[in-house]
Amino acid sequence: MKRFLSHTLGGAALALSFSFSAPVLAQETFAYPDDFPPRTLQSIDTGGLTWSDALTTSVDTVNGAHKSTFVTGNTVTLNSGTVRYVYGAVNYGDTDGVSGNSVVINGGTVDILVTGADHDPDNGNTSATNNSVEINGGTVRDVYGGIAKVNGSGDTLASNNTVAIMGGTASGEVCGGYAGGSSGHQAEASNNTVRIGPGLPTTVFGSNVTLSGGRTSGGDIGVSTGNTLQIESAGLSVQHLGHFQRFEFTLPAGLVNGGRVLTVTATVNIGTNAVMTVSAAPGFTVSPGDAFILIDGTGSTFSGTVAAASQSGTIGGYPYTLAVENGTAVVLRILQPVQSRAVTSVPVAGGGVLAALGLLLAGLAAAGLRRRR
Repeated sequence: MKRFLSHTLGGAALALSFSFSAPVLAQETFAYPDDFPPRTLQSIDTGGLTWSDALTTSVDTVNGAHKSTFVTGNTVTLNSGTVRYVYGAVNYGDTDGVSGNSVVINGGTVDILVTGADHDPDNGNTSATNNSVEINGGTVRDVYGGIAKVNGSGDTLASNNTVAIMGGTASGEVCGGYAGGSSGHQAEASNNTVRIGPGLPTTVFGSNVTLSGGRTSGGDIGVSTGNTLQIESAGLSVQHLGHFQRFEFTLPAGLVNGGRVLTVTATVNIGTNAVMTVSAAPGFTVSPGDAFILIDGTGSTFSGTVAAASQSGTIGGYPYTLAVENGTAVVLRILQPVQSRAVTSVPVAGGGVLAALGLLLAGLAAAGLRRRR
């Protein structure tokens, strides 16, 4: 994104690896600062602004701005050290889309931005698709699966990008895909996913974190659709939640009756008719009468509804209801199991009774024949 400022590199070591998958059969591998001759971080020219201390693949100059030598299939891994930016790929020079790039953060500090790919030329249609970021450790601020922007005229698409928070800490916006459009054009952020993995500490998010699925800005038409939040931990807290249309909760073993999965302190927007699914992780148990607060927006501005098809189901062998309660929270309630109806037994007649009944029927039949004669 062209709005971030310049930066300073710390002295700690970085270990990085880059790989490219088909159809581009190429590979770069280096470790900073351990390689000989030493590799250096780059200054990325956006065609107007320069981002220094950026960790990314090799770049070329196209139309006065930087473009990754390979805009698809890159993998960038940061293991330690301090940088300002990490990109799987960039393209500020032309309309070639950025896709299939990955960033993995295992440690270190990223002061400003981590993104799987950033496509941001001056004009023309832009796209960032099928890119991913995985945070396993370290400290990051803003995390985007993919970014598609345009400074002049053009449509933008950020689709099928993924962010997975599996460890570490984040303090800014965690966004699956972002599309920034222009006047008279469409900005679409669709089918992006944010995953919050299992076993995370309650401190994984800072107090100012925003969780966004597919966010758009600018443009006369903004489309956010099919974006998913997957949560596999509990006791988490963020400031803002929005731009998701689907929510998938996997309730962990440590969650007990009355527990909270996600608390949101400022604004919650789950959208109209949000699709929600609930499943149990190994060791999670329920009893009739239990209640679990999946999204707690008490004290915040809450909007949105749960789709009718998501308002009931079963978990742990028990039926449940799922609803927005008091206009502030999404609550899962465990019900009593439905009892099977009692079956009334029918007595079976003995042999003597059946024989007598047969004789009676035979006599009635004979009497009827005599009347007809």
